[in-house]
Amino acid sequence: EEEEEEEEEEEEEEEEEEEEEEEEEEEEEDMMRKKERKKWFKLSISLSREIVERKIKSMKKSRSMNN
Repeated sequence: EEEEEEEEEEEEEEEEEEEEEEEEEEEEEDMMRKKERKKWFKLSISLSREIVERKIKSMKKSRSMNN
């Protein structure tokens, strides 16, 4: 009977360890996703800025040509 209890305890411990590992993996994945999102956000902002700057340049050019 004691052996059964010990086995059950061991199984419970193993399950807890597995759950902890899964949680850690999920947290890591979350961090990666956040980093990825941040990277893309920064990229999109810099791209938008570049587009706006080009637009302004082309407008200035066309103005100077019209004058």
